[in-house]
Amino acid sequence: MNAPVADANTIATARQRKLLGVALLAMLGIILYAGVRPLQFHPPNGARWIAGADGIRFEERGIVYSDQAFRDLVQPAADRQEAPFTIELEFESSKSAASDMAHILSDDEDDISPRFLISQWGSYLILKALYRSPDGKRFSFESAVPRLLRAGRPVHLVITTAPGETILYVDGRPAAGVKAMLDLPRYTGRLLLGSAGTASRSWLGIVRALAIYERSFSAADVAAAQTACQLGAAAEEAACYQFRERIGTEAHEAAGRRPALHVPATVVMLRRNYLAWDLRFTRNGVLDVAVNVTGFVPFGALVTAYLVLVGGWSRGKALAASIAIAALLSCGIELTQAFIPGRDSSSTDVAMNVLGAGVGAAVWFNSRRIRWLVGGAGEEAGIEQRKPS
Repeated sequence: MNAPVADANTIATARQRKLLGVALLAMLGIILYAGVRPLQFHPPNGARWIAGADGIRFEERGIVYSDQAFRDLVQPAADRQEAPFTIELEFESSKSAASDMAHILSDDEDDISPRFLISQWGSYLILKALYRSPDGKRFSFESAVPRLLRAGRPVHLVITTAPGETILYVDGRPAAGVKAMLDLPRYTGRLLLGSAGTASRSWLGIVRALAIYERSFSAADVAAAQTACQLGAAAEEAACYQFRERIGTEAHEAAGRRPALHVPATVVMLRRNYLAWDLRFTRNGVLDVAVNVTGFVPFGALVTAYLVLVGGWSRGKALAASIAIAALLSCGIELTQAFIPGRDSSSTDVAMNVLGAGVGAAVWFNSRRIRWLVGGAGEEAGIEQRKPS
């Protein structure tokens, strides 16, 4: 009477092994697809000339950059002291609510990136500057103009220094003041438009003109300027880009005195981050954590089930192996992402993936229904049969 039962259990164990193997391979394929897509190391640049009009349209992974340092676009010079500084930007957003901090213009720096940033978050325009004191401590100032950026609305932005503060003007009117100075000599990284140096944090919109001055302007000066490059384009300390080329891979400075900006045909990654810690308590940051944890829960459960039910491993060894496999897989994916424009290589994601795998293993160990669904029937059949009599 017991022989038929043994045969039935043996058949169930074979089916279980096949099911677990297929499910595990399918889960691995889903994780790899989600982790490394789009697998393009040199995708087309999302920054393109506008047909029949001045300006550059920025879409996903769009980037325009300079070869020279941000500060040297205006006045190539070394060892200078704090100087007045003005940026003028004429642009319009294509989205009324960017879900993350989308980079419009920034100074890309290796050790602190970016030191200077104009970005969009939701409908807010954000101005942020980072500094590092002589003892290595970081500090920053930030200002925001709320409910400014709406899809298709042209914005004429002027950011200029005054004694002891920085003032933002929107369409000729003061919008916000910050009790801190923009510091042009500090901006030694390259100027970027449209995204971060890793081609991530893409901003969607149109830039019509950009001007940089090594001087400040009064409220009357700003109010009198109707469009970009009218503040002081004739001055030697000015650099003005009006993006009138409409073709090619360079945007030339209007007077021909300053270096051109690059508009490459394919995305150029100016730097790579390897496993950077970037835990952010924003809506997107929390969503990323949730996705990275839950995405590895079924993987951890399946690996544990396979090792215990098919390999005959003990619970402790199966748990440790599941976590180690998840860590190696996640590290491999994140290191690959460092070479994919638009993706961020993050140690935070690795930590959340490992946590998810551990949760999946724990769920499988402690839930009879889950164990049955992914092979629990064979726990009595497959494992008990291997125990010595």
